Amino acid sequence: MGLYRSSPGPLPGARFGDLLILADTATMLLLDGADHAAHGAEALGGAGLDGQSPALALHRAEVDQATGMLTEQLGVSASEAFARLRAYAYAQDRRLADVAGDIVTRRLRLHPDPAPDGGP
Repeated sequence: MGLYRSSPGPLPGARFGDLLILADTATMLLLDGADHAAHGAEALGGAGLDGQSPALALHRAEVDQATGMLTEQLGVSASEAFARLRAYAYAQDRRLADVAGDIVTRRLRLHPDPAPDGGP
């Protein structure tokens, strides 16, 4: 995905977090579309009126809720919490929605990174 803006420089934290959410949503839509194509026309019967998976909104809500929970647990910004959520899912070879669900239901708790000097 290529993104462009009218002025040079990094994105502010809130916009960066929004960008990560949009990128993940686009990825889920692309993967969902590939899944429908792989399973033929029968798979389209379960799609919503707009062609999206009905579960997409639920997954998005869980990812957002898990991100909010991580901001409090880890004491970090929303963009950092979302990055940690994605990194954990990637490192564990799990779907982002599954990890988010585990965090929301409190089956999984991520811990803050240790301080660089070895302290708490």
